[in-house]
Amino acid sequence: MHLAGNIVFIVILVAALFAIPLGIPGTFVIFLASLIYGVITHFTQITQTLIWILLGIALFGELMEYFAGIFGAKKFGSSKAGIIGAIVGGILGGIVGTGILPLVGSIIGLLIGAFLGAFLMELIVKKKPAQALRAGWGTFTGRIGGILTKVILGIVMIILVLVRIF
Repeated sequence: MHLAGNIVFIVILVAALFAIPLGIPGTFVIFLASLIYGVITHFTQITQTLIWILLGIALFGELMEYFAGIFGAKKFGSSKAGIIGAIVGGILGGIVGTGILPLVGSIIGLLIGAFLGAFLMELIVKKKPAQALRAGWGTFTGRIGGILTKVILGIVMIILVLVRIF
């Protein structure tokens, strides 16, 4: 592939990595970009085996992000209503945060929204502020753990790809 093509490819990989905290499935973007690169280059540098490995890592990352949020919420006593509140709050917080400060505001809004959504739903269901606060905190920490895990897996994917290209 030409130098310009490699530069565009690397920019896409890095952008996908930075998209992960925004709730965008960046690991799948890395996988798809690598698959396209492989097809264009007839799988000379990025092999079909590597494509399957990248797909496995992307799927694993999605599962880890999902279960980390649930694990954090459950570990700190959240109910199903609290988890639903965290999901809805995270989405709404991300939207509001984007409107206030694009990119950084999205991440902050998503995290604060997840916390507030879990907290408010737990407060409505359990009506005990201490329990609701604990459940909100668990959801928040689980979400952070899931995002960090997925970012680390995205970095691993990019390293695997770049080693093959260079």
